[in-house]
Amino acid sequence: MLPYIFVAFLLGIIFIQLYFRIAKRFEIVDKPNKRSSHLEPTLRGGGIIFPILFIVMNLVLFALDRGSVSLWFLFGLLLIGGISFWDDVKTLSPMIRVLFHITAVVLMFWQTGLLELHILTIVIGFVLVIGSINAYNFMDGINGITTLYSMVAVGTLYFLMPEMNLEYVMVALLIFAFYNIRKRAVCFSGDVGSVSLSYIIAFCICKLMVDTQNVKWILLLGVYGIDSVVTILYRLKRSENIFKPHRTHLYQYLANEKGVSHVGVSTIYALTQLALNVVVIQYGFTMGLLAFGVLALVYLVVRVRLKLD
Repeated sequence: MLPYIFVAFLLGIIFIQLYFRIAKRFEIVDKPNKRSSHLEPTLRGGGIIFPILFIVMNLVLFALDRGSVSLWFLFGLLLIGGISFWDDVKTLSPMIRVLFHITAVVLMFWQTGLLELHILTIVIGFVLVIGSINAYNFMDGINGITTLYSMVAVGTLYFLMPEMNLEYVMVALLIFAFYNIRKRAVCFSGDVGSVSLSYIIAFCICKLMVDTQNVKWILLLGVYGIDSVVTILYRLKRSENIFKPHRTHLYQYLANEKGVSHVGVSTIYALTQLALNVVVIQYGFTMGLLAFGVLALVYLVVRVRLKLD
C-alpha cells in the first residue's frame, strides 16, 4: 500500500500545482461580496483534486488488476464532480445541475442496492441524499471547515470500509489542507470539492446502511445535519429563499460576527463530529441518537444565547 500512497502524494501535488496555473490563467477566482467570509479574491475550485486523484488512483488499481471500487461509482463521481467544476467556472442553470445530480444519485442507488428496497424507502433516501449533498456544499463557507470535517468523515469511513480505497481521498485532503487551512487561504475547494466529497461520503454511508441493515450510519454526518436543518428552518420562518447564499449558519456567525478564527471554528465542528462517530461505532444507534439529541440541544442553546435568530 505504501508505494501507492507515495505515488498518490506525488500525483496530487502535481495536479494541484497544474490547477493553480490554470485557475490563474482563466481567472477562476472567488471574489468577496457581502455574504462572503473572506476579504480578498481567492482561487476557487482547488477541490478538483479530490475526485481527480481518487478516480485516477482507482483506475491505476484496475489496470493492475487490484481494483475494488465500482467503475459506475467512479462514473457517477465524474458526472457530479464535472458539472460542479463547470459551475465553478461559469454559473449554470439550476436545471442542468439538478439533472446531473439526479443521474449521479441514481447510479449511487443502483450500485449500493438501494434501488432494490421499497419505493417509499427509495424516495426518502433520494431526498436525503440530494439534500445532504447540497447541505455539504452550503457548509463550505470558511477556511478549513470542509477539509477538517471531511477528514473526520472520510477517515471514519476508511476505518469501516477499507475496501473503498478512501486513503486516496485522505491524501488529497492532506495536500489541499496545506493551501486551505490558514488565515488567508491560497484556494477554496469550490463546488467541485464539496460536492464531490459529499457524493463519496454519501455513497459509502448508503452502502454501509444497506450492507449492515442499520440506519445509524447517517449520524456520521450529524453535526452538519444539525446546522443545516436548523438554519433552513429559521430561514423559512423569516420567509427567506433558502437556495440563495447567506451568512446565517452558526459557523459563519462565529467566524464573521464573533471573530473566532476560521480554523478554530472548523476544528470545533470536526472534533464534535469525531466524538459523535466514536459513540455511534462503539455504542450503537440508541446511544448515538441520544448523543445527537444532546448536540442538537446544545446547538440550539448556543444560537439562542448568541441571539442569532
